[in-house]
Amino acid sequence: MVKMFNTITHTEMYVADDRVAEYQAMGHRVMEGTVIAELAKDAVKEIPKKQPTIEETTKKLKATIARTKKTTRKKA
Repeated sequence: MVKMFNTITHTEMYVADDRVAEYQAMGHRVMEGTVIAELAKDAVKEIPKKQPTIEETTKKLKATIARTKKTTRKKA
């Protein structure tokens, strides 16, 4: 758990280690002086820069379905 400062309510909160980057992206800050503060800075670097669009995801899904259909057809 990481101690963070909620910039909306101006209160302290605790966040799971794997969600620190997500909360920092929303503008909340890691409380300085915590041992985990350094780890949280590294976690921000791991945020993906670009999320795939719906069209890209749909195209990949259709390709996967087509491949699956080809490999699962019953042989006569």
